[in-house]
Amino acid sequence: MREIDLVGRIGGEEFVIVLAGATEEEAYRKAEEIRKCVKRKRFIPKRKDLKITLSVGVASLKKSSAADIMGLISRADKAMYEAKTNRGKDNTVKYSEIA
Repeated sequence: MREIDLVGRIGGEEFVIVLAGATEEEAYRKAEEIRKCVKRKRFIPKRKDLKITLSVGVASLKKSSAADIMGLISRADKAMYEAKTNRGKDNTVKYSEIA
């Protein structure tokens, strides 16, 4: 991540990454890069059968106010739900694909 980006945990297994100034397509490419990296990594070397995958929802925001940020999180959550539930997990979905 870049120094200007923000990373945080927002729920049990849910995290948010804010890519300042990124378009939805740029954020999608970064999300895919992260998802593929996690998929390749062995976090517990003795447990080769244990695989960690990510379901990622991507959304973008043109302006910034508290209401817009809550809407952004909601849109990203809907895209993540689509990735996790309807597309079989371990993939990335842009909100614009389902809107």
